[in-house]
Amino acid sequence: MQYDERYSQPGQQAYLEGGSGYTYIHGLGFQEGSTRFFEKKSLKTAGNKLALLFFLYLFLSNAIYLVLYLLYTGIYPLVQYFSSAYWMSELSYQMILLIDSLTALPLSVLLYAKLTGTTLRGSLPMQPVGFKLPAAAAMACLGITAITSMGSNLIRQLFGSFGIYTVDSSSELPYTAIGWILYLINIVLLPALLEEFALRGVVLHSLRRFGDVTAVVVSAAFFSLLHMDATSFPTIFVAGLAMGFLVIKTGSLWVSIIMHGVNNLLAVLAEVGAGLVPLEKLPLYYNCIYVGYLILGLIGGCWLLQHLDMGHKEESQIISWKEKLSTIFLTAGIVLAVLAVLAQTMLRVRVNL
Repeated sequence: MQYDERYSQPGQQAYLEGGSGYTYIHGLGFQEGSTRFFEKKSLKTAGNKLALLFFLYLFLSNAIYLVLYLLYTGIYPLVQYFSSAYWMSELSYQMILLIDSLTALPLSVLLYAKLTGTTLRGSLPMQPVGFKLPAAAAMACLGITAITSMGSNLIRQLFGSFGIYTVDSSSELPYTAIGWILYLINIVLLPALLEEFALRGVVLHSLRRFGDVTAVVVSAAFFSLLHMDATSFPTIFVAGLAMGFLVIKTGSLWVSIIMHGVNNLLAVLAEVGAGLVPLEKLPLYYNCIYVGYLILGLIGGCWLLQHLDMGHKEESQIISWKEKLSTIFLTAGIVLAVLAVLAQTMLRVRVNL
């Protein structure tokens, strides 16, 4: 009898009974079915648990915002327009977003970690990496953003050719010092910390028992789903692939945290700069940013290729990584999550016939 721990559930041990068609799982005894059967079952379970994380986050994010909004309107009854900073004071709106960010995703991820048996200590590698590596990684991420943004733009242009446009849901830039501080915390600092702890930390490491390729791809796809915008999927997905790959290669979340934070900060600065540029000069302004991102990406990418081992060690496996991905992505929960994102995107659609 041969012991095989790769495909057992967390905290369980699986033994293969050669040629008998049974697998021994610790605590359950001999179960009919091959290791392949139990691995596919584990993959489906993992997919549905990810979907639970998605819908729990979606529910908590909206519920917490709604509760805070109702409390605010109870104090200031003149505020009538839901989910808009226009009728709220800048400080109040940013504080609501801050509380929402600090509660919805952390609570959802803690429950997911409990369900999957993932320890926070083991899934949050924080080894120091110096300055050069995260700097090069952040530069490479900018290049990736520039290239993949073309995919997002093509999707928008394709819909636009049929008279379908998505309405930009981004909020206005703040106009007070305290507003700017809270805005940068909400847009730059918290996403870089919380999303990386959640996605390149807990989610990615909970999936590594299925292989690193599966873990990186699924965590990147889930990263895209959480942004609730189908048109930006290419940019976010490829950035997620790069960050997940580098976290595994370096053994440190600091790399992806810095990549994420720098990317968000420069996006804010670009938006500020756009407000200072004459309207007729905006195409030139954005083209200059695009070229600058490409140049920085090329420099950072060359440094990483020179200093990091980019090879991938093939893992012994019963199911190929392609079949693992298809099994997870075709679970009922993930399909429903994708439909929810498409529905959310359609809510922001304006049709011009």
